[in-house]
Amino acid sequence: MIIKARKIDSALTGKGFIKEEGKKHVYYILVVGGEKTLIRTKLSHGSKDCNDYLLSKIRNQLKFDKKKELIDFIDCTKTLEEYVSMLKDKSEIY
Repeated sequence: MIIKARKIDSALTGKGFIKEEGKKHVYYILVVGGEKTLIRTKLSHGSKDCNDYLLSKIRNQLKFDKKKELIDFIDCTKTLEEYVSMLKDKSEIY
């Protein structure tokens, strides 16, 4: 499966992640209640497409158990509130 990097960017920034530009990568950090969390991922500046390998890395970094959960999050069928609730259930954030 291939997903456009700009679609991932749009999904993350639309759901509470802020972008921080690095030299080689764009870092995405989840902000909840005005506070940065430890939930973060990154995309390379030159990335246009994300393959299964990169999606797997992003899935792990964002604490999803299954690829489908990440895809649902990117496709906007999972809301920010549902995502934050899942993270709290897993004790990844408080």
